[in-house]
Formats: sequence, structure tokens, C-alpha cells
Amino acid sequence: MLTSFFGNSKPVTLVIAIAYMLVFYLLSFWLFDSLPQDGQAWLRLAALGVALVMAMLVFNFIIRKNVLTAGNSFGIIAMAVLISLIPVLLHGWDKVWSVLCLLFACRRIFSLRSERNLERKILDASLWIGIAGLFSSASVLFVFPLFWSISMRSFSVPRLYIIPLFGLGSVGVLAWTYSLLRYGDNSWLNGRLPELSFDLSPYLEWPLIYSVMTLMILLLLVGLFLAITYNREARKDRPTILLYGICIVTLLLIGALSGKFDGTEWLFPAILLGVGWGNLIDRLKRKEFKEVVLWLLLLLPLLPYLIKISGLQQS
Repeated sequence: MLTSFFGNSKPVTLVIAIAYMLVFYLLSFWLFDSLPQDGQAWLRLAALGVALVMAMLVFNFIIRKNVLTAGNSFGIIAMAVLISLIPVLLHGWDKVWSVLCLLFACRRIFSLRSERNLERKILDASLWIGIAGLFSSASVLFVFPLFWSISMRSFSVPRLYIIPLFGLGSVGVLAWTYSLLRYGDNSWLNGRLPELSFDLSPYLEWPLIYSVMTLMILLLLVGLFLAITYNREARKDRPTILLYGICIVTLLLIGALSGKFDGTEWLFPAILLGVGWGNLIDRLKRKEFKEVVLWLLLLLPLLPYLIKISGLQQS
């Protein structure tokens, strides 16, 4: 049933995936956080929800426009599951907006293979990376996948490598100017820098330990899938697969350097991990096996909520 429903790319599948993600987004505040107590907090919750919906829409556009998955919706529902596995999204305000900007950058980076309007696409991608860096400074590292994508072009020339530096520099100058005009010094810019902490003790608490372990397993399975199938892919598709792998590794690094480990750092790899899972499900031979895998994926975020609800009933 699920295989037939998500086995196409009809708009209704995108709506269902977004609704699925939003249900878990709201449940996370009811069960693991606290509901907003004032209008400003409700507005913040709503704005974050809008950002997540926009991220889903941009992700869907990326995989459709660049044919990163076959003509199905396995990738978009996988992304909804991955986001739903992170139950502390409100604590990652800056990271959510940074992730949205990086998705806009990905839209340009993956489209460079068409080799049309290269300068405009490279500049656009670098500007989005620079804006993402204002929310989470480590996001500027995503310029490396951009450089890699430029290097794969058939007529890569030195001036193409200068454009990302110009784009990042432009955002930096504007941010510095704003800081000087508004505060008279660099205090606003300095406040953008995260306080790095490599304390993993929050990972030992429930439900974060479940979310992190599940995301790690899903990431490992995608890595194994790509490693096994890479040599079987058509030669023309291998550069895109390699670029995808570089993006995932870079996003993991960005998450690790984005501040303290509280679970929200997994948003960074989660935004593209759905591509790998969409292809993995699509490659499964037996329809019955696809159905089982889809059901398991959809049920993964439920376990912490079921345990929490049972605990509330017992108390």
C-alpha cells in the first residue's frame, strides 16, 4: 500500500510528508518540551514550522529538478522521518534557518552539472552559504562541496573559483557593516560564533540516545549502500554520487562544529540523507520488502512518544 502511494511523485505525497513532519514537530513540544506560554513564543514556534515546511519544499524541488531520485516520493517521506527523529528542534532555531539556506545552496550546487549559467549559479550558491554562516558560522564549510562541484565541470577555469570567495566576502562585509552601524563594534558578529563543546553526555539521555543511535544507523546504511552500488552506476552519474557523499560528510562536520551536542546538530546531515534512503528503497527488488522498510521508517519516530505516553498514563 505504502509502496504504491509513495511510488509516484504526485503533489499529494508531498502534502502527506509535510503533514507527517508537522505532527511530530508539534508532538515534540507537548511531550518533551513545553508548549509556548506567550504570543512571542507561539510566533517563534510558527516561524520554525514555516522554515521546516520551506526546507521540505526546497528539498523536493532539488531531487525532482536534478533527478537525484527516481520518479517517486521515497526521498521526501524519508526526509520527513529523519526530521521527525529530532525531538528538540525549538532549541535549534539558528540551525534550522542555516539548514534552509544550505538547501538553497544545494539547489544551485547540484544544478551546475548542466553547465549553463555557471557564474550566476556559483554566486547564488556562495551567497546562500554566506547567509547560512550568519546563523551557524560552521556552515561556511559548505563552500568545499561548491568548489568540488566547480572542479567537475568540463571547462573549469580559475575565475570560477574566485566567485565563491566574492560571494562569501560580500555577505561578510554586509554583516560587518550592519554590526558597526547598529552596535558600533563587532559584538553582533562575535555573537554569531558558537561556543564549541564536545560534551556527549546529553546523548545518554532519553529520548536523545534513541534519536542519535537511529540516525547513526540510518546514516551508516546509506553509506554502505553508496559504497556497494557506486561501481554499478553509469559513469555519467558517478560524479553526482561522489558530490552527494562529499555534501553529507561536510554536513556532518558542520553539525559537529555548530555548538554543543544537543541533537539539533543532526539536522545538517538529515537534510540530504533522504536522497540516499529514497534511492535505497527504490533499489529494493521485492515489493513486499519495500513495504516493510517503508513501514519501519514511518514508525521509527513513534517509539519515544509511545514510551512517554505510557509513562504519563502510569503516573
